[in-house]
Amino acid sequence: MLEMFDLIDHENGQFSGRKLSFQHLLILAQNFQKTEPKDSIFAMLGMLSEEICGLKPDYTKSLASIMQDATRHVLSQNNNLGLLRFVNHRQSDLEVGQMPSWVRRADWQYSAETDPRPLKDLFCAADGLTVPSKLRQTPPDPSTLVVEGLLVDRVSAMTSLCALSTFQDLRKFEAWLLDGLRIIKKATANDSSRSRFNAIASAITAERASSGAGASQSGLEAAGRYIGCLVEYDRLLGPIRETYTRQKQEAHEAMRQQCDLGDVRNRRLFVTATDKLGLGPFVMQEGDVVAILRGSSYPCLLRPLGQDYQFVAVAYVYGIMKGEAVLEYGAKGGKEAIFNLR
Repeated sequence: MLEMFDLIDHENGQFSGRKLSFQHLLILAQNFQKTEPKDSIFAMLGMLSEEICGLKPDYTKSLASIMQDATRHVLSQNNNLGLLRFVNHRQSDLEVGQMPSWVRRADWQYSAETDPRPLKDLFCAADGLTVPSKLRQTPPDPSTLVVEGLLVDRVSAMTSLCALSTFQDLRKFEAWLLDGLRIIKKATANDSSRSRFNAIASAITAERASSGAGASQSGLEAAGRYIGCLVEYDRLLGPIRETYTRQKQEAHEAMRQQCDLGDVRNRRLFVTATDKLGLGPFVMQEGDVVAILRGSSYPCLLRPLGQDYQFVAVAYVYGIMKGEAVLEYGAKGGKEAIFNLR
């Protein structure tokens, strides 16, 4: 857990020698304890040399308006949606509707028990789209975020949650993964085991290497071999199964040495209507749509809300992380849409 002196002690603190922007502070805020939720924003303002437009300590303002102003400031200043990688929801949070779905909840306390870690910025899903043109405009409704992009897919099935307790217990994790493979096989038209294993390997690792960088092809192949061994092991019976244990364990160790599985914690695997495999948040639902938005390095899951949408989370979606969906959409003559996020 970070302590406040890590920020204010410029000589000995964890961030000594670094100039932190408001975005950095907004991202870090969930790591600090706070007794007054509004202090998650107001306590940071005095540490900055930059002027935060419209943000001054005012405890008469609602928490929702403070959070949306803080989030909008960062999005507008950067003119991209990078901060959305750090927006996460909790049980029933989207249903309550008291806070805009696109805000960074700096007032929350991060919990490894329930919260996923942010996906690493390794991709360029919106490659081919121009920069956002709406983020620096003030909408009539301040609780609405207006974004542009492409509606490319829809969630058709998903697995159960890979909870922290599941992730930390190898037997539970393997049982969860096997259940997920059965759901995926049932939901997809493509029955090619090899291609399915490759997609699952990419999804459960979100293509992150054990070093934190992007996973190598050899690392993803190692993860694919482990999944293949796990499926084969599950099919075997009696003495034959016992002799296969060593191969499965070796495949698992090879995968762990090269790939980081931490992104799957507190997330679900899912399948789209076009048979693409993905990794998304536990609050996702069947029927959520996959959008490629200007200024976002990841595809975004949105939930239809009448004519508008709620922002659910960014997601890893195998096969569209490097601008492939933008290229395919353009080839079909598709046009961008405007999304009002509430």
